[in-house]
Amino acid sequence: MLHRPIEILSYVDGKIITNLATSVYKGRTQQLIEITTRAGKKIKITPIHKLLVTDENLNITEKPASQLKTGDYLIAPRHLPVKGTVK
Repeated sequence: MLHRPIEILSYVDGKIITNLATSVYKGRTQQLIEITTRAGKKIKITPIHKLLVTDENLNITEKPASQLKTGDYLIAPRHLPVKGTVK
């Protein structure tokens, strides 16, 4: 449980909205998957971490990282508003 909720992005009813997280998972994993986008951006996440993907008909679904395939289109915001200062 967090002392103060943190602002996150959530996918609700076909829209990406801001939401508040009141707890975080601090588990351990034996494996990380590295994902590289076509633009060269990289992220390392757990195999069960869910990402938003779109198909050729622009339907958006959540998919665990372990089920991603080369050529899948990930949904990600182009701009994130930042409040305060980054340390």
